[in-house]
Amino acid sequence: EFRVPSSEFRVPSSEFRVPSSLVAANPTLLYASRIRSNPMSGPFHDTARFYDTVYGHLDYGAHAKAVDAAIRANRLDARSLLDVACGTGRHLQVFRGRYDVVAGVDIDPALIEIARTRNPDVDIHQADMTGFDLGQRFDAVTCLFSSIGYVRTEERLHAAIAAMARHLNFGGVLAVEPWFTPERWEEGKVVLHTVDEPDLKIARVSRSLPSDEGVSR
Repeated sequence: EFRVPSSEFRVPSSEFRVPSSLVAANPTLLYASRIRSNPMSGPFHDTARFYDTVYGHLDYGAHAKAVDAAIRANRLDARSLLDVACGTGRHLQVFRGRYDVVAGVDIDPALIEIARTRNPDVDIHQADMTGFDLGQRFDAVTCLFSSIGYVRTEERLHAAIAAMARHLNFGGVLAVEPWFTPERWEEGKVVLHTVDEPDLKIARVSRSLPSDEGVSR
C-alpha cells in the first residue's frame, strides 16, 4: 500500500525508489520472464485468446471484492479506480460495479481487445506500466495477480511504482500484489495446468528456476 500525502504530490520516476529493505525481503518480487516478446505486446500476445481458459480456475470475483475491501479500509469514500496490467478485464468487470469511474492499462493490444469487449463502457489504455501517463488521477490504483513481476528489473520496478503513484489522488491507495514471497518460493517446482475441452486441449507447464542475484525466474 502506498498513501499519497498531499494533493500536490508528484513522484518523478527518476527519484522515487522502492525501499531496498522491501527488495531484500522479497527477492522473488523481481520476476525475470524467459519469454522474449515485442516490448509493446507482452508475453501473452500470441496466446491471448486462450488466456481466460487457462486461468479459468481463478476466482476473479472473490479476489476483486477482497481488494475492494482492503482499499475501503484505507479510503472508505473511494469512487475511482485504475487497474494497471488489467489483462482481459475480469477484475475491471467487478470493479465497475463498485466504483463510479474505472479505467484500465495494459501493454498487450490482444488482451486489451478482449478487455474492451468485456467492459465496453470502460476506458482501457495501451501503455507500459513503467512509464504511462493518462493525465488523470484516481482514488485507488491496483496492479494484481503478480503482474508487477513482469517489470523484470529493480530499476523498472521503481519506475512502475512511481508511475502508478503519480496517478493517485490525495489520500489515494496503491495496491500492488507481489510475486511469490520468499517463504512461498519453491525452487525447481514444476506446475502443470491443463484444459480438456471437446475442441480445445492445452497443457501449460511452468518451472521455477534457481534465483540469480535475487531475481526469480
